[in-house]
Amino acid sequence: MFAHITFIATFILGGFGLKALFTEIKQNDYKKVLYVFGGGALFLLIILFTKGSYEYIGPNEAGRYNQQTLEIIKNIRIEFLTTDTIRVLILVGLSGLTALGYLFRKIRKELAVAAILILVGIEIFAITGRQVTHINLVEEEQLEQNAFQETEITQVLKSRDDNMRALAISKEFQSNYYAYFYPTINGYSAIKLQLIQDIIDHNLFNYPSQGKINWNVINMLNGKYIISSNPLNYPFLNKLAEAPKRKEILYENRSVLSKAWFVKETKSFDTPENLVVFMNDPSFKPDSLALLLNSDFDGERFSAKGKVEVEKYTPNEIVLKVNTTEEQFLVLSEVYYPEGWQAVTSEDKELEILKTNHILRGMEIPAGNYSITLTFEPQTYYTSMTVVWVGEYSYININRSTLFN
Repeated sequence: MFAHITFIATFILGGFGLKALFTEIKQNDYKKVLYVFGGGALFLLIILFTKGSYEYIGPNEAGRYNQQTLEIIKNIRIEFLTTDTIRVLILVGLSGLTALGYLFRKIRKELAVAAILILVGIEIFAITGRQVTHINLVEEEQLEQNAFQETEITQVLKSRDDNMRALAISKEFQSNYYAYFYPTINGYSAIKLQLIQDIIDHNLFNYPSQGKINWNVINMLNGKYIISSNPLNYPFLNKLAEAPKRKEILYENRSVLSKAWFVKETKSFDTPENLVVFMNDPSFKPDSLALLLNSDFDGERFSAKGKVEVEKYTPNEIVLKVNTTEEQFLVLSEVYYPEGWQAVTSEDKELEILKTNHILRGMEIPAGNYSITLTFEPQTYYTSMTVVWVGEYSYININRSTLFN
C-alpha cells in the first residue's frame, strides 16, 4: 500500500512541477531549474558511487541460502541498481536540458512538453515491461499455474455449492490461496473490519480445550470445510481429500450450521468485550442462543419452530424464505455492517438488523409465510452518484453555453 501511495503521489507532484515549469517559471529563474535537476543528478551519482556499501541481503535471507547463492543474489541486485540508476540519470539529464532549452526559448513549449512526456513514457514502460516479463498478470492460465495451482483439495471445493465457507487451519491461514477457489473464513484483507479481527484474535483458537479450536464459532460462521496440515480426530469431521504436495487434508464438518436459523433464546451484554469472552464459554451454543449488545431482547425466549431458507444470495442482495407460526429470532451467518443494509418483508414491513454474536446479523421476525429481502443501499453511494451526475450535467451545459456564445 505504501508503494502504491508513493507511486501516485510522485505522479501528482510531477504534474505540479510541470505546471510550474510551463506557467510560473521565467527565464531569469533558470537557477531554480538547475538546482532541481542538478540536485536529482547529484543524488543519483551518490547512489552509484556508494553502491558497494549497501547490504543487498535481508536478515531472513541470510539463513535460507548458502554463501554462493547469496553472492549471486547480491550481484544481481547490484546490477539492477546500477542499470536503473544510470537510466534515471540519463532521464534527469535529458529532462533538465529540455527544460532549460524551453526557458531560453531554444525549444517551443509544445515540443518541450512532448519531449518530457516521451521520456517519462519510456521510463514507465521500461519498468512495467520488466515486471510483466517476470510476472505475467495478463495471461490468466499462466497466473493460475504459478500462484493458484490446483490440488485434490481445490478440486473437491470447486465441485461443492459455494453457499458455505472453508477454514484453513494451517500455514495458509493468512493466505488467500483457498479463497480463489471457495469462500473462506480465513485470509487477508487490508480493509478487514475490526469485528472480524476480534473473532480471529479472541475466539477461533481460544477455546478452553486441548485443541483450542472453537467449533461453536466455526459452526456459526458456516465453516463446513476444514483444511488442516495435521490429522484432526473429531467425530463430526469426515475426511474428503488429501493434497500430498501441500501436506494438507480436507475435512467436511457435519456439525456446521446453515446460512440462517432460528434460536430459542437471546442474551444481552453490556460490553462487546464480555460478549466476545462468553463466546469461548462451553455453555455458548450458537444454534439455540443469540448474543446481543445492550439490547431490549435480553432473556427473550422463542420456540425456534419453523423453517428458513436462502432463496437468493448475491453480495448486495439476500432473499430469505420464512415459514413459522410464531414470532422468532433469526440469525443470518453474514458479517454485520450497519451502514446501508436494510431488511424488508414481502409485506413491506421493515425489520431491524441487530449485531448478533459480535459478527453476525440477527432479526426478530413476525409469524407467517413470507420472504425477507436484505439489500445493500448505502446512502453515501447514492449521494455521491447524485453529486457526480449534477456536476457532469452542469459541466456539459456550461461548455455548451460557452461554445454557442
